Amino acid sequence: KTKMKSMAQKVFSNTAAAQQASTLAAGTASATRHYGATAPAAMAERGHRLTMSQNRRGTLVAEHSVAWTLDAQRDVFAEVRSSLLEHQTRHIHTRDPEGVGNTLMVLRFLHDLETKVHELQNDGDEEQHLDAWSALDYFCRPWVVTKSKNDPLLCLQEHVPPLNRALCGVCWPVGLSLGALGAWVTMQSPEAFCRLHVRRIVGNRLRPTKVNVDSTYRLACATFEVEAALKEVMDAPRRICDVVKGEIPSTIATPST
Repeated sequence: KTKMKSMAQKVFSNTAAAQQASTLAAGTASATRHYGATAPAAMAERGHRLTMSQNRRGTLVAEHSVAWTLDAQRDVFAEVRSSLLEHQTRHIHTRDPEGVGNTLMVLRFLHDLETKVHELQNDGDEEQHLDAWSALDYFCRPWVVTKSKNDPLLCLQEHVPPLNRALCGVCWPVGLSLGALGAWVTMQSPEAFCRLHVRRIVGNRLRPTKVNVDSTYRLACATFEVEAALKEVMDAPRRICDVVKGEIPSTIATPST
């Protein structure tokens, strides 16, 4: 009887552990949500992933991974853009005119950054066309959208799994040298290759690129019109330049910085 009781307790314990693991996996799957126009199946087919979260400072953190092609990068921009209203934060929301204004500023930033990424990879002038490593380093660098006297509104950055980061760290003396040499031989940028891979080892805190929207953008509509303007922009994203005026920030316009 004692032996049978022990076996029964063991079976019950294993079953409970399996149920707990299943519940935990389901909770993790629901917590890591994917937003945007691209369905999860399509994202898996294309290979890239995007996770959205809010940190303790109320900043929207968008982390992409394996977005190494222009199509994947376009999908990332579309997914972040369409998720702003669904995944509202302390600073990006529709509860008051300030939150709506912040949302419009972030939409203008995404428009300008996407335009520059597309330009770098599809420039018709071959002499001025940036190499592949420079274009990838430009997209994957950590972008921090700030506003005066406020916490950051948005962080757009690459996510590198811890195992991959550790592997890069172990192999960096040889891998970095060979990669830089390969980039130089193929007439690409060794500096961009090194920046990209050192950041993948050290993390996104290494020289983030900050864009202060207050210093470059301004709303072209009155405070009581921002909600209608936001609805118009969500229906027609290219209208964002009519709603939010201003020049492209120098940190976006100059890829080498």
